[in-house]
Amino acid sequence: MFSSCLTISSMELSIPSIVHSVSFVAPPDEARVFQARLQSALPNASRLRVHAIPEASALRQTSNVVVVYADAATNASQEKILKNTCHTITALRSHSASPSVLAITPDSRPQMRRRLFDCGASDVLITPFETPELVVRIARVARAAQPLRLGQWRLDMDSKTLHHLRTDAVCHLPPAEAALLHMLLLGNGRIVDFETLSCAISPEHDGAGIRTRISSLRKRLSKLEGARCVIEAVRNHGYRIVL
Repeated sequence: MFSSCLTISSMELSIPSIVHSVSFVAPPDEARVFQARLQSALPNASRLRVHAIPEASALRQTSNVVVVYADAATNASQEKILKNTCHTITALRSHSASPSVLAITPDSRPQMRRRLFDCGASDVLITPFETPELVVRIARVARAAQPLRLGQWRLDMDSKTLHHLRTDAVCHLPPAEAALLHMLLLGNGRIVDFETLSCAISPEHDGAGIRTRISSLRKRLSKLEGARCVIEAVRNHGYRIVL
């Protein structure tokens, strides 16, 4: 298991204000590297407070985003690393505060990412990565815990439905379309690349499969009164949603 948990708290993070605390579950040296990289990317870094606490089971309830690092520097096998990481994520998900979880791993295999998602990760970030990407992903998983709205409709990923905010109207979405809409809304107007969208629905889907589902999603949303949005294709990159 991981040997320490490093917590970063701030009253004024430049990432969304809903992020009031970020914890890194990783070996001590790695946790401090992540902490330093996050601080370097944020203004008012001097306001950040760093707390060393025991492993994930002692996580403070004030932490609403947790970054879990699948440590590949150990001598453990990939399967053992995955098992330990999933155990940690499951423990976090059973926590009374149920924080959002960002998993970091150097293993880019689709099956690795899929299993991390299956055991409860909100998002998966592959190393190496640029520091701004870490900030973006932390913001993304934080927003994932907040209600996602599409004009007068609210997306419920548990039931794969859109609920009208003023009436009892409900729109049921196919699982793949719900997953695509979810990722686009989390992007908050930014481009979501093909790889991220593909992983959200299935590692086996290629760009053509995503385009077919996006087309179907567009048609479905166009029939909903009050669902004001445009799903834009960005050539050779992916898609973004404009509300």
